[in-house]
Amino acid sequence: MTDEQKVMYTGICMCRNTEVTLFWSRHQVFVLINLAALPLLLTEHTLIFYQLVAGMGFLLCTYWSIINCETEEIIDYWESRLASIEPSEESNLIAFCVFTGRDWKEANEFLKFLSKYRIALFPGFFTYIWLGIIIYLLFF
Repeated sequence: MTDEQKVMYTGICMCRNTEVTLFWSRHQVFVLINLAALPLLLTEHTLIFYQLVAGMGFLLCTYWSIINCETEEIIDYWESRLASIEPSEESNLIAFCVFTGRDWKEANEFLKFLSKYRIALFPGFFTYIWLGIIIYLLFF
């Protein structure tokens, strides 16, 4: 790998790591917002207030799901860029391949499977809570 490729690799790796950090930071913020909004339903207010809180919670969870999917695509993009810079396994170079090779594929098969559920797990959980509250408020 030339010095120019090493610099490119380092920069792209930093972009990928930043996206992963931002993903988890956003995840924590959305969980906290949802957890902070749920106690509002335990206070004495009008029916319209409850419907507004539940509707906003549902919209927030939908937005959260969209952001998670887009972020996962960006992370996959950066990983593919990193893999394209790394030398192939067939080359006789002694190099450490982080985003390519048999070891990467074996380690990430299960993680990619979980990734799809990780993206939908918490937003889906809170979406069902808010949807259940909306249905309850409309029909009971």
